[in-house]
Amino acid sequence: MDNASKSILEDYDKQYSTYSTFSKKLSEVISEIINQQGIKIHSITSRIKERNSLNEKLERKNNKYTHLFDVTDIAGIRIITYFADDVDKIAEIIKKEFNIDKENSIDKRKMEPDRFGYLSLHYIVELKENRCDLPEYKLFSGLKAEIQIRSLLQHGWAEIEHDWGYKQNAIPEDMRREFSILAGTLELVDKEFMNLRDRITKRREQVKKQINKNSKSIIIDETSLSVFLETSEIYKKINEKILQMTCINDFKQKGNVNLNDNIKMLEYCNIKYIDKLEENLNKFQDTICKFIKQSIYGKIGYIIKTSGILMLCYILCTKDNKLETIRGLLDVGNGSFPIDKRDEFASYLLDCYKKIKD
Repeated sequence: MDNASKSILEDYDKQYSTYSTFSKKLSEVISEIINQQGIKIHSITSRIKERNSLNEKLERKNNKYTHLFDVTDIAGIRIITYFADDVDKIAEIIKKEFNIDKENSIDKRKMEPDRFGYLSLHYIVELKENRCDLPEYKLFSGLKAEIQIRSLLQHGWAEIEHDWGYKQNAIPEDMRREFSILAGTLELVDKEFMNLRDRITKRREQVKKQINKNSKSIIIDETSLSVFLETSEIYKKINEKILQMTCINDFKQKGNVNLNDNIKMLEYCNIKYIDKLEENLNKFQDTICKFIKQSIYGKIGYIIKTSGILMLCYILCTKDNKLETIRGLLDVGNGSFPIDKRDEFASYLLDCYKKIKD
């Protein structure tokens, strides 16, 4: 090992903690900026190049580096997006917020037009002067980091490539063509996912315009119900009353809400259109709030944003005082209570409704 490499490794040992903190801080800053821009991503992770990996790089590059600062990927950030076009959106954010080392940055999407699969964008960045002036960032002035940005499918392919040793020609020649064909197919899938997302977005915008124009004879499906819950003033009013009545600060986010179950329950209650849903919410808004406090919140201690819809269905099925009706609703909605407990829960709901009506 030459003296320059020894010196770099010694500096690495001394600066390891600083680079580790730098990568974590960088990840936090980028994550916050992306959230502010409203871009949903799959993940953002930070890492530090391991000593053995650095040693191998120094040997491989054959005296290219003389100082630790010359190695631009000691600290690393990886951003995985859901869609390929979000890579460019995040790239614009990175270019705006950080100084880019153009000489060492690389866009592999443009380098090899006949190459499929591994198409991530790699930026080498450092903090801008105005951020380095802040006390919490002064320590990182002059440090560089590598930021990799790629879509979820591109990331999956890169992991397969790495594991199978594609770049080291570990795959036999007669299979490499099939390997490339599969990679190209993944790129097509990436594009189709973007097309589908755009169609869903367009559909949501159309429904939102219809609702805003008071044209509410819209069939209830996952899109129309989702838009209604986001835009309805009456539902907003009900949620505010629920929070006030239960004395909690906010609704609990319990995973992804299954609107399909809500739709089935509404249909069971003969509510198939948005205008009918709004009519019933308006009619039973006070009863919904009382019922949620008496029943679900008292039973499990938390509520979610679709609890108002659930309570409406419970009320419509309990007001006739028929156990089989509410039991049928629980079956249709694939309720949160086990099958063998549903008769018991149906009786409980009937008792709750009697109490708030007395």
